[in-house]
Amino acid sequence: MLKIIIDYENMLYPQNKEMFNKTIPEKVWFKLREEAQRLLDIGTGSQEVKDHWRSIVKGTVPFNYSVLPED
Repeated sequence: MLKIIIDYENMLYPQNKEMFNKTIPEKVWFKLREEAQRLLDIGTGSQEVKDHWRSIVKGTVPFNYSVLPED
């Protein structure tokens, strides 16, 4: 999984707009869906978490993100 560290002070400068797009790369989205299914198969987590995972597996991109297609 990719991890991102966000320095919110960068929001003070308009040239940093691209840093705050709510997109995830298509290959990351694919991996998230795989991981959500794997976790569902294990069967751990609260009902709320499992519902969230099911939503991801069904194709709902969480947290108002959109998938950025690969070139």
